[in-house]
Amino acid sequence: MSDLSEFLVFPTEGASTPSTSNTSRASTSNNSRTVDFKWSVMETKLLIDLYEQYKKKVGTLEIKTIKQMWQRISEKLSEILNTIVTPANCENRWRVLDRNYKKYVDDQKSTGQSRKYFEYAQEMERLFGNKKSIHPPILLNSENIHVPEPETIQENEENMTVEASTSGVTEKEPAKNQNKKIPLHVHKSNPRKRKVTPLENIRQERHSYHNKRLEIEREKVQELKRRNDLLKERNNILKEYQCNCATNLL
Repeated sequence: MSDLSEFLVFPTEGASTPSTSNTSRASTSNNSRTVDFKWSVMETKLLIDLYEQYKKKVGTLEIKTIKQMWQRISEKLSEILNTIVTPANCENRWRVLDRNYKKYVDDQKSTGQSRKYFEYAQEMERLFGNKKSIHPPILLNSENIHVPEPETIQENEENMTVEASTSGVTEKEPAKNQNKKIPLHVHKSNPRKRKVTPLENIRQERHSYHNKRLEIEREKVQELKRRNDLLKERNNILKEYQCNCATNLL
């Protein structure tokens, strides 16, 4: 047995086995590497739900950075789906969703074109429905209308920390030379004329016809009166003529 001891090889102090070193390298590069993972509809909706759940915790003691958030989401997905989903897979998929949702929102505001279909519109609307960066408000000014550009949602992921200051909050003094807002005067347009219904149109025509008939009847009465006056004048002339003739004969 003493002769065999010289052929035994023992690891030197400080050396590590190949399996241990490979495991450590895989764990350190897990955050930045991607695997061939195909996202289905169910898996994408699950990613949206997890993002909604963990995004509100960023900046707390549980999740301090965006990088840690993607790590937690990838671990949860890997556990549920029983497969490997890296943080890079989750982040890249979310960027695609965010970009397509912004295009979908802009398309809904445009007119004259066929509306596009976005499969995850309902889920993203629930998440970003009231966010001003996605739905910017329209500000009215005395001179023009200003629509602020949407803010980018892409956060810095390299060790971004959120520091909560507990020393005190200093309120900003109101600006002395703040521009006064000029009220926007809206000129009311004249009310539109009410459309005439067919029944009212018939009534108006009848009224106009009745007035014309009355005018014609008045003219007839005046003509008859004038003729009567002429006949009376003629009769008077004949009477005077007859009287003169009788006097001459006598």
